[in-house]
Amino acid sequence: MTEQKPEMTKEEFADKWAEYTFKEPDMLSDLRSVIRGELKEFQKYDVIDAELQRAKEIHPNWPDDLYVQLAVMQEEAGEVAKAILDYSFHKGPVEDIKKELIQTAAMCMRMLEGFGIE
Repeated sequence: MTEQKPEMTKEEFADKWAEYTFKEPDMLSDLRSVIRGELKEFQKYDVIDAELQRAKEIHPNWPDDLYVQLAVMQEEAGEVAKAILDYSFHKGPVEDIKKELIQTAAMCMRMLEGFGIE
């Protein structure tokens, strides 16, 4: 039986790639900084992608009609508005706003997928 190696993180992969590609220490250091910054920038979208995947599992049948898709997305946007009102006037948790924004963004992404943008 072969031993499985633990999966490498994105940061570890970037470091390994940079070590093999660039030999100049300053160039390597600069590249590592750039890659880490870019990875951090993209990682903020991980929560949206996770929500999109969750939504697809719960609701695998996405409508073909753009107006129905829009209604689904707008329903989520309405929940953002409600969460903001609850936060502003009833001391609701700010986490509810974040959660609803993520769900709305996931529905926007699902709509975009219908146009071949993934």
